[in-house]
Amino acid sequence: MSGIFGALGLQKVSVDVYRARSSVDLLSHRGPDDAGYLFFHTGARHNSEISFYQNLTDDVFRSDLLASIDNEGVQALLASHDWDLFLAHRRLSILDLSANAHQPMSELSKNIWLSLDGTIYNFKDLRQELERFGYKFQTKSCEEVVIYAYAQWGIECIKRFNGM
Repeated sequence: MSGIFGALGLQKVSVDVYRARSSVDLLSHRGPDDAGYLFFHTGARHNSEISFYQNLTDDVFRSDLLASIDNEGVQALLASHDWDLFLAHRRLSILDLSANAHQPMSELSKNIWLSLDGTIYNFKDLRQELERFGYKFQTKSCEEVVIYAYAQWGIECIKRFNGM
């Protein structure tokens, strides 16, 4: 089973980058195949309406698509911002072993994010149905199916899932 961790900075308290990272390190035994760290700076708590995020991984899992949280430049960037939300995932790869199935995962617009520890048994059938609606998939994972199912049907998508 994978490991999931999250933190929310309320009011004027920001997510502590170093404590967040340490908390995820405690879950490393749950997910030896990947590590994902997602930091959000939202316009909700700040004078600026601009929201942005940093999606990172450990140095050992670094790819062309993901920077390492261990990189000095990334460390400086993380230290220079107030972060409202932190979501992390230690992945135990079952279906899609590639870096494309890195979590936390989002759809292309980056409006819906997911960290999932579980399996949707009927994800292949749901994927085919979603492809008929025009969704394009980048992975072989059930997590991407959950994201697009939510994009298509909203919270009602839960009624379509057969899994754990």
